[in-house]
Amino acid sequence: ASLIGAILHMDPPAPTAPVFGTGDELISIESDNVAAAGYNADTATMTVEFDSGEVYAYSPVSVTVWTDFVNAQPHPWSKVGKPQLVDAKVPYTKVSD
Repeated sequence: ASLIGAILHMDPPAPTAPVFGTGDELISIESDNVAAAGYNADTATMTVEFDSGEVYAYSPVSVTVWTDFVNAQPHPWSKVGKPQLVDAKVPYTKVSD
């Protein structure tokens, strides 16, 4: 079988696999005050766990804000989180403390 034939017959990716984000998983974030964060593209929800242990879910959040947040390490909160979530008054819920 040729390589092109093999490529044409590959199974498509599972439709439930998230294209952007982390699903419901939090990933470790390099930051002075953020321990972990995650993004669920299906619900446009970004979850942030602070070093204090408090966890907040912000929604709606665009995938661009999530990507910018991750790329802003080691200062994701001051460069992206505070201005694009808090100052922009994105609705949030406190998940845990």
